[in-house]
This record gives sequence, C-alpha cells and structure tokens, in this order.
Amino acid sequence: IESMPLDVAVLADASESLDLRWESQTKGLRDRLAADIREVPALLHLEDHVQLLRFSSGLSAAASTEMLDRDDAPERQRTSLFDSLVAVLLQPTDPGRRRLVIVLTDGLDTSSTLNYELRASVFDRSGAVVHLITTSAVRDGAQFGPPSLLRGVAMNSFEDFAWVLRDVADRTGGRHFELRPNESFTPALSAAIEEFRLRYILRFIPAGVEATG
Repeated sequence: IESMPLDVAVLADASESLDLRWESQTKGLRDRLAADIREVPALLHLEDHVQLLRFSSGLSAAASTEMLDRDDAPERQRTSLFDSLVAVLLQPTDPGRRRLVIVLTDGLDTSSTLNYELRASVFDRSGAVVHLITTSAVRDGAQFGPPSLLRGVAMNSFEDFAWVLRDVADRTGGRHFELRPNESFTPALSAAIEEFRLRYILRFIPAGVEATG
C-alpha cells in the first residue's frame, strides 16, 4: 500500500462569457472563479504538483494572480473548451504520479474544431481523470457549438448540452459537478481532489505469457 502524489491541472475558462452578470449576484462569475482558484494550493499536499491553465480561443499557462485577468483581445469572444481539454490530455503523465484535470467553466464551447469521435477516442485512452465543474447560469438560446462538435444535435439550453459534459467525465472516470449561479466552486474543487486522492489502483503482472501472446 502506498500513497501516490497527484499532478493536478486546473483548466479555467477565461472567455468573454464569464463577464456576464446575473441579477441575483453582486460579483461577476469571473471574480468568484478567480477567488476560488486561489484556494487550490491549500487543497494539495507538499508532494503534489499543480498546473494552472486558462483558455478562451486558445490555451495558455498562467499564474494564480493572473488566471482570469480581464483581457479585451478579440480572441476572448470565442471559447474552445474541448480543443483545450484535448490538448491538456495529450500531455504525458509522469510515472509514479496520478493525473487529475479539473475544468472550471460556464460550459459554453463556441469554436472547437475537433469532432466528437476524435475527442472521444482521446478521452477513452487518456491516463488522466477529468472532473468538470460548471455553473448552470447559461442563458437559453446561447450558442453551444457548431453542429460538427455536437454530433449535429441542436443545443438550445444548458440542459440540452449537459450530456456532452457528462460524457467527458464518464469516459475518463471523473464527475460532472453542476453548480447554481451563486454557488462557490471551492467545495466542488475540494471534493474532486479528495475523492481522487482516496481512489486506488489495482495492478498485476501476468506470468508465463509468451512474448508474442
């Protein structure tokens, strides 16, 4: 029995849709999310590693202090959630460590180009577990993505789209956490990390097997 250190990648949505404000809250979703991300190091052990990434139309590394800084670049008007996630999952996992990817987003994807079948093949073969933490504060009628992204199915509400997010979690052994508009991301972040830490892996080495078998 041994404890394996974690490699945690936090993938945060930095696209323009996070600037939306709802009547029931005094702070924007971006402000709340940035505050919650600053709590991540306190949830980890000394031997764990954390990688902070931000995405809009593209993917980039970030320090916690600049994770969701406002950026008026035109690229922020687009969201490539799934393309960014695939890019993260293609990174190799270090031997002797376990990899967890946590996605913090409003769930919108408006510009990814990889189709469903290609994404699914990457998710199925990934050595990482993906937890998606999304807020359901998405207005009906929002554009969730081009038809090629969603198997050609029309998506007109968050409820219509949620199966796509659950599919990512199911294929990688993770979970999809749906939050209310005013709900903090921190409890779900903590639950995702602690649940992953308590999982176990069974291994075996077969004996007497032909090299060509």
